[in-house]
Amino acid sequence: MSWVLAPFKWVLARFVSAINIIFTLVALVILIAVLSSIFGSFGSKGLPATMVLTLDMRQDFTDQPSPSVFGTAPPSVIETIFALQKAESDPRVKGIYIRVGEGGLSYAHVQELRASLKALRAAGKFVLVHTQGQLGGGLNAYYLASAADQIWLQPGSGMGTSGIASYAMFLRGALENLKAEPEFFQREEYKNAANQFMERDFTPAHREAMTALLGSIFGTATAEIAADRGMTVEKFLAVLNGAPYISDEAKALKLVDELGFDDQAEKAAKDRAGEGAELTELAAYYKAEGSPYENPYGNDGVIALIMGEGAIQEGESGQPDPLGSDETSIGGDTLAKAFRDATEDKEVKAILFRVNSPGGSAIASDQILDAIRKAQAAGKPVIISMGPVAASGGYWVSMTGDKIFAEPTTITGSIGVLFGKVVFGGTYDWLGVGFKGITFGGPTTTMFNTIEKFTPEQVAAVNRLIDSIYKDFVTKVAEARGKTPEEIRAVAKGRVWSGTDAKARGLVDELGGFRDALGATIAMAGLSPDAKIHLRLFPAPKTPIEQFAELFGGAAAAVTTLQSFDAVLDTDMAQTLMEAADDADEAGVQARAPRQKLR
Repeated sequence: MSWVLAPFKWVLARFVSAINIIFTLVALVILIAVLSSIFGSFGSKGLPATMVLTLDMRQDFTDQPSPSVFGTAPPSVIETIFALQKAESDPRVKGIYIRVGEGGLSYAHVQELRASLKALRAAGKFVLVHTQGQLGGGLNAYYLASAADQIWLQPGSGMGTSGIASYAMFLRGALENLKAEPEFFQREEYKNAANQFMERDFTPAHREAMTALLGSIFGTATAEIAADRGMTVEKFLAVLNGAPYISDEAKALKLVDELGFDDQAEKAAKDRAGEGAELTELAAYYKAEGSPYENPYGNDGVIALIMGEGAIQEGESGQPDPLGSDETSIGGDTLAKAFRDATEDKEVKAILFRVNSPGGSAIASDQILDAIRKAQAAGKPVIISMGPVAASGGYWVSMTGDKIFAEPTTITGSIGVLFGKVVFGGTYDWLGVGFKGITFGGPTTTMFNTIEKFTPEQVAAVNRLIDSIYKDFVTKVAEARGKTPEEIRAVAKGRVWSGTDAKARGLVDELGGFRDALGATIAMAGLSPDAKIHLRLFPAPKTPIEQFAELFGGAAAAVTTLQSFDAVLDTDMAQTLMEAADDADEAGVQARAPRQKLR
């Protein structure tokens, strides 16, 4: 057998050697990038005297900043909002040229960016949008474009979107084909996250909630687009119902203003800006100028900004890695510490908490909620800015805010609980795989395994557990929102609501985006709207050197693992085992001397 493994060992050794070389080169490149990032900040900003900002909205955007040691991460929605606000008072910036695709952004993000673009226009700057067509996706891209004072469409393309849609995948049939059984328990009928496993189609409650949600979002978007394009809602809906349209028809119907390719739109933007105008990427502008709230010295007051994006989990938050991965999560330990640190910081006058989360661990959510309450008890107001989603656990961590802001199209609520598993015991039996266990302890010992179905005792335990958590959730929301448990239970049941519907039911206080929430935070801190504010991030963002060290450590660990594996193959024990396997593989009578290794 050693002769079989020998080529593998040789390849592994060469691979480890190559990885070491590559790792060294990558480390050198990263170090140069880090040093450039550090020392580049001390140099001239190098921005043109007259400029048109450019923003490509065809790429994916995160809600919150994503650290990248290479500096290549696109600006987040929050950073884009800051950059546009900075540009409002910058005489060098004459306008912005935006390219939009056929979707991408959530409706709540679109609303926040629309507000910033309209504020930019109110400051005397132009907003020009170019699209190569709107033949797929929903209304979100056109919804954003309608905030511009001029929309360009590529000739020969078209406008085809006539509404919004949402599809759910139901896996019950596939699981049955695999002999797997889903077992989930939920509180209550609108808590539909497990329906993808339990059902073959929408349940009546699921369909009702989704229909109401989409109807609310569609109504908000169409009303605002119609107003932007100078139409009545009825007229705009009639136009939508006749889609798709070729480019000439779209212009005739006033869906767009001009026909032209991207280079023509660019030239039009530069011409509007005046002689000598240059195009400047918004990301470069933000890197040079920062936000209007970066005033660490000589400020009138400090506002803490705590941001949470992704599923809520126990332990530490999962942040985008330095190579640019956008996987994020909210850790109970991380966020609770952030609130404690902001509470103890004597310079902090109030806390703004940005939430973009579909929920997750109830335990971690309650840990964060407890830290928020302690901050409030210490005299620090906490304002909530909901992003596209702040539902279930995302609402749990938001409920006690002194003021809760949500966009009309934010998805929130989902005050409910679910628990369960997919049982694969039948699948393993079907495949001929046997799982047999030996257990000690009580009847719930095996409750969390995915081999066996819940026993009657376990079902009773699960129901007790989720009933207790659901009651606690409802009671806490009632206390936080100044309502009775019965009033909250009527709008809970696991149902999601749009921001508009949530406000009507007392689950949020104000309709508005990040800038509105920040303005309210400044006011609750006792500061004037024109005060010189410094936003202090908690936890503090990692420096380029810290990001480099993190990346270096991860890559080094991988190389060390490979080297360790190579070393194991070279031990006496491994060699003896491989040689013994060689002997066992050889058939017939053998006459051979004992193997002996000479050193």
